[in-house]
Amino acid sequence: MDRLIGWHLRRARTAGPRLLGQRTMVRPVIDDILLVLRWPMQDKGMQAEIECPVDAFFMGERQDLEEMIGNLSENAVKWGRENLRIVVTQTTDALHISIEDDGPGMTETDAPRALIRGGRLDEHGASGSGLGLAIVADLAALHGGELRLERAEIGGLAAKITLPA
Repeated sequence: MDRLIGWHLRRARTAGPRLLGQRTMVRPVIDDILLVLRWPMQDKGMQAEIECPVDAFFMGERQDLEEMIGNLSENAVKWGRENLRIVVTQTTDALHISIEDDGPGMTETDAPRALIRGGRLDEHGASGSGLGLAIVADLAALHGGELRLERAEIGGLAAKITLPA
């Protein structure tokens, strides 16, 4: 964990995340992450629904996109019951990624606390460090975007990232 945090802090202090010409296609990243999560999903009988244009892209390094989508998808699999939904849309000025689950979700008052480094809401629940959502929020901000936590259409949490295109 220290290595990962150190890597992101070093990057933030140097040239910044938006390397000229760096472009990462979104769908292959989602596919790779779901491949890694296939066993926990299978253990729960969880299904994934993905809506992503084949030409959707992220203006940044693949590792950053993997970190954001990976953390949010892992949380959705951990807390979801049967359904994981990933919806990606792209406009001329923004990339929108929504990762939803059908788990318990969180209240509007808990959402800001969940975005603070180490701000765990589940001290006695599933394992975790309380860093994942904060890292995603920091990475999104580093790229000029944001992370919002809302109620999902399918019942649980919707983690929504908006990034410049």
